[in-house]
This record gives sequence, structure tokens and C-alpha cells, in this order.
Amino acid sequence: MAKFLIFCCWFISPTAVFGQETLRIGILDNKCANGFDFKVEQSNFLLVNSEDKWKMEANWNVQIAPLGNGFRITFPDSTLDCPGPKLTLQSLHHDGKIAIPIAPTGRKQRYSHNIEVHNLGGRLRLVNLLPMDDYIAGVVEAEGGPKHELEYYKAQAVISRTYVLSQYHKHIDDNFNLCDQTHCQAYNGWPRNEQIMQDAAQQTQSLVIVDENVNLITSAFHSNCGGRTNSAEYVWSKKLPYCVETVDTFCMKMPNSNWEKRIPISEWSNYIRSKNLSASDSANYAYFPTEKEVFYREGSTKIPLVQMRKDLKLKSTYFTVHQDGEEMVIIGQGFGHGVGLCQEGSIRMAQLGYNYEDIIHFYYHNVKIIPFQYISFFKQE
Repeated sequence: MAKFLIFCCWFISPTAVFGQETLRIGILDNKCANGFDFKVEQSNFLLVNSEDKWKMEANWNVQIAPLGNGFRITFPDSTLDCPGPKLTLQSLHHDGKIAIPIAPTGRKQRYSHNIEVHNLGGRLRLVNLLPMDDYIAGVVEAEGGPKHELEYYKAQAVISRTYVLSQYHKHIDDNFNLCDQTHCQAYNGWPRNEQIMQDAAQQTQSLVIVDENVNLITSAFHSNCGGRTNSAEYVWSKKLPYCVETVDTFCMKMPNSNWEKRIPISEWSNYIRSKNLSASDSANYAYFPTEKEVFYREGSTKIPLVQMRKDLKLKSTYFTVHQDGEEMVIIGQGFGHGVGLCQEGSIRMAQLGYNYEDIIHFYYHNVKIIPFQYISFFKQE
């Protein structure tokens, strides 16, 4: 029973330890399953298993590979076969980093604090253990991109923190909180533009977004809404009262505000037929909605535009269609599902001097920004 309690203790509610918790983030799934190389940067690390520890010096290049139920570790001047299903790379100082090259490009991603390496039957799994704000700084850069205003990054930080705390147990069966992929939140390790990303996390420390009932919101966001955000129910068949259609002029003329795709008429007509719509006359293919629609319609038959976007690999569901010679031309606006915060609109708002609170309240309706640890207090009022 004691061992079970130790294993489960990190899954307690984050409310009890907010500001001090260590997040467990699954990283580089399938990229390091058969082994990985890394370089120790800036500071020394310890390599620890259940029985022993080894010091790794700065600038060392080290390789870890699965070996039976344990590991084979290759240091610069020696090789070690290490028993046991788990290793931990422990940073001896706060500024310690390790750099892992990612195949096939060889681009290096840097990670701070500690990394657990698990041997799961001959396949490695890596888990990065780090404080909330350092994780948020990495997410803000991965999701928000480089070279923008601080207030935009602060808005992204509050959104990202809201997400991680609302999804705290998403990967409980995998023994970590979230992974580094986009179905959780993109996370590429320590940010390259570290100062502004850390400022965004630290200057919004503990802040989250809650709805009228003081529940954490679904903090959806997308690249560009094309001038009008979508209500959540149009995309997910689930109503979110704070994610409603909003006219957004800020994102117009931004990089992802307009797009075009050309498709051969034969490909288009085959697709239309596959959806049981008439394809007898190409002139009937023209589609010019006067506002955002939920369906592409012909008579009483319709296709959900969300499905159409997925099938045809379109950037958004906000588009028109017309014929040009032997091609159908799809001209669209926006990039992404269109629900919640529009990133390029937010970037423009920050450029115009709006602060992160203005940005959040523009895209999410009737919400509050409060410290996470105060949620219980406000619920009792």
C-alpha cells in the first residue's frame, strides 16, 4: 500500500500545491523509442537509477539505448550496462540543459530540470519533470511562434495554463500529465527566446480563465478566424457560452487571413458524388455563402463543412467555390477551426497596444481571469 501511495501522490489535485507542483510531460514519443543521443549543456547532470548514480560533465555526448529490461549507456570514454526499468537525468543546477537532436533534420531540442527514461519492454519513454512556469514558457513559444509582443505571449500563457490545469490527468494511464503533441499542447522544450517567454509565464503566474460558474474554460484557439470566429457548437456540436461568433477585424490582412486552393473538376465532382450530392452540372458547383455556414448544401442534401475541410485538406470552413476552366477554385479566409482566440488577431491587438486581459476578453465572452488557487474561494461565495 505504501508503494501505491508514493506512485499516485503526484496525481493529487494541483490546487493543494499550486505554484510548487512539478508537471510530468511526455516528450518525443516514437522519436526516441529505440534510443537517443544527447549533449549535456551549461551544467553537470547526474544519471540515476534505483541503485547508483553517475555524474555527467558539461559538453559530454551520451547515448542511451534499451538493453533487455535495462539500458546500455555510452559515455565519451566508456560503456555501461545498467539494470532496472528506469533512469533519471537530474540537473544539478537550475540552468542545466540537455540537447537532444531530432531525426531526420538533426534539429536540437533543449530540456531543463529532470528527465525520466523508462524502458517499456524494449521501447523507451521520456518524461520531462519541470515546474509549471518553465513548462508554460516552452508551450507559449511552441504554440505562439517567435518575435511577437509580450502582451500576446501573456494571453497565450494564461490560455495554456488554463488548459494544463483543466486537463491535468489527461495521460494518467501513461504516468504523466500531458504530452508534447498538439492534441495536448505543443511543447518543444526550453524556449529559444527564453527571456520573453519566461516573462510571459511569470508575469501571469497562477492566472487562469474561468466561466460564469467559476469553472476552467475550454481555452480553444486557432491561427486565424478569417474575420469572424465560430461558435463552438458549429464545429464540435457542443455549446460553450463563452465561445460565440465574434466579428474580428484585427486578423484581416494577416499572413493566414486569405488562401486559395485549386482542384481538378473531376476530383471535385467525384467528391461531391461520394457525398450523395448531384454532380451532373459543373455550373451548380458554385458556392458563395453570404456568411459563415455550418453545411455545404445542395437542395435537401448537405455536407458538414467541418468534414469537408478535413476531407479536402482545407485551411478553414470559411470559403467560396467557383469554376475556372478545368479547375474548381476554392478561395477561403482564415486558418483553423475558428473557435475561441484568434492568434493572428491577438498578435495584431498586442501590436496596437491592447493588453493581455483585453485580448482574452475580446475572444472569450463573460469570463474572468483569476488566480487558480482562488477558485474554491469564489465558488463558495
